[in-house]
Amino acid sequence: MESLVRLGRPFIDGAVDAALLLRQLTDITGRGRDFYQQVFVVEIHPDDVYVHPYRQWGEKIQQGKKEEFIPDLSLAVAAPVLIATGGNPKVAQGRYGVPAFPYFDHNQLDSVDRAQSFLKSRLDKTFNGEQYVPMISPIAEKLAKAVAEAPESKGLVLLCDLRSDGSAFSCEDPADDDNMISIGTCYSGTNRIWADLEWILDKLWWAKLEEGAEYGRSSEALCSFCHDTGEVVSLYSKAWPWYSITWTAPISSELDKHALHEEVALCQHCYAALSYGGKLFADLSSFLPPQILQEAFKGNVQSKSKSTPPPVRGAAFVLPVLDYMMEDREFLDSFLSGLRKMRERVPGSGSDRLLDQVVGFDALLPEEFAKDAYRLTLIYYTQENADVQLWAVIEDVLPSALAILHDEVHLELKSYADQLEVPYVLRIPALLARAYGSGYLWQSLTHVMRLESPGRERFIHRVAQDLQDAAKSALHGGNFWVLQDTAKFYLIFSRFLYVLDTMGDSHASKGGQFVRTWQELQAMANGDPENMHFDDNVEDLGYVMGHLVKRFSQQFYNTTKKEYLSSRIMTFGTDLTPDVAGLKALGKIEELSLKLNIHLPQQFRQRVGATLNEFLRQIDTVRKERDAFMAAFWAGYALYDLGRPPKEEKISEAATL
Repeated sequence: MESLVRLGRPFIDGAVDAALLLRQLTDITGRGRDFYQQVFVVEIHPDDVYVHPYRQWGEKIQQGKKEEFIPDLSLAVAAPVLIATGGNPKVAQGRYGVPAFPYFDHNQLDSVDRAQSFLKSRLDKTFNGEQYVPMISPIAEKLAKAVAEAPESKGLVLLCDLRSDGSAFSCEDPADDDNMISIGTCYSGTNRIWADLEWILDKLWWAKLEEGAEYGRSSEALCSFCHDTGEVVSLYSKAWPWYSITWTAPISSELDKHALHEEVALCQHCYAALSYGGKLFADLSSFLPPQILQEAFKGNVQSKSKSTPPPVRGAAFVLPVLDYMMEDREFLDSFLSGLRKMRERVPGSGSDRLLDQVVGFDALLPEEFAKDAYRLTLIYYTQENADVQLWAVIEDVLPSALAILHDEVHLELKSYADQLEVPYVLRIPALLARAYGSGYLWQSLTHVMRLESPGRERFIHRVAQDLQDAAKSALHGGNFWVLQDTAKFYLIFSRFLYVLDTMGDSHASKGGQFVRTWQELQAMANGDPENMHFDDNVEDLGYVMGHLVKRFSQQFYNTTKKEYLSSRIMTFGTDLTPDVAGLKALGKIEELSLKLNIHLPQQFRQRVGATLNEFLRQIDTVRKERDAFMAAFWAGYALYDLGRPPKEEKISEAATL
């Protein structure tokens, strides 16, 4: 909450004009935009009321196969709407700064009684609503008739009180029109109706403060955030679901429901800052793609099924390390410019970075925030009406760390994946979820955002088991593609940890040994036997062994029409252990080739012999690092053909062996 107050404060302190604040603070560009399809303007004069025929404040635009309504924001700011996040949306909720009342269907207004009930319930919660009460009956009578004649649609009723100065609207041309806009011609046809945006903004703040006061107010108390003394209210807001009174866990049971300001109290200025910060946070939020959620919630008990994970959102916002830096005008302008870009998510220059493949959701890191004078906060959460569940909060993320992850780590990873012919988009959260499993995603993501390796032990254990299962399935008639895909993932994530772990001495290393690139290992498995050096690395050894066994199994199949491992080694569906892989799968190649008269090139025999000797030399280490060895073995076996030269070149190569 304190971060959101800090986030909104620079905007509230006069950094932007009234029209822009009204657009950013309300729902006129989001959930409330459809209400401007049908706007009934009601003129209230001392002796009569006039209901204009409905008007459409905006236009429908074809977006692909869908038609969307885009409101005219220059008019909509005169009748801003805020949609509550919980409760029955057709019932009057919260407070109304100006009498602009959205309706969902004509059933709410198409008779005099319903129109009266609709207006009265909302005017009771409107600033100076009592001044409209004597006019409710004539307004309801004319409004019900106008609504009944209009086509069915969502819409809005705007009451323009032209009787006195105590209203946002008038029919007199303003002397200063900086914050005055015309919303149409008066019913008489001689003047225009003007709306005072400063007045509307001021009453919008009143409405928000009154919502907070509904659950606690004191005329003299200390603000929990700025520590100034004065009038304070509770944190409650209808449009801000993160402090819901329906979820009582963070609220002391000792407190009276209408004295919540005794727990967290906000002065008017901090409440306004929180309102803006909360709306900006919502605008910066976006959903994580299904690919990440499928991995993140695989087998998670909180998911109904694998195909319906909860819709998780992510948001990233930036704050300066020290607030006093905002006193510098140049720094403040840069901060506001950067946040504007983050909100629009449109790169303005080559130095702006789109972070979706790093953090998992749509986010932009503008060049203004490239300096480490700022810190980022990443929040992952689910929200259903007023029910908000936090999945992860990652604070104090350095912009430079995100830049490195974007410019170096992910770029290297993408290049490596292209060489492995991986067809899908790589997103770091999806890789972490697949590598470590549900329950470890957010913990490992926190490490990565700080350029720390999450460690290799759990990843190796999981991927070795996955490869073993995929191999058994493939050897008994299953899809070999699954084994290849798992093997490519093993290589990609190993590369990811390697790059992350070797970024510099300043970054902590929690990794173990890393395999060389697959091209280097393929070259060693196909090259001069005298140049086979494994450097005591069991994963390099396992990969080369898998490669050699797969090569022999192809010749074995050509001779016997049987699969080598399933028919001779992994009989009765047993797992392949390091001893079986070395002593039987590799160790029996020479014997079987002589027995079955399978021609093996001399250099291949020498490579098998050299690898077998290395296996026997390292057998104790291999047994100790069983998962790492077997993961690499299956990767070498599954990717035997990867990067092989075309058929013509293979014939030429075989002739030289």
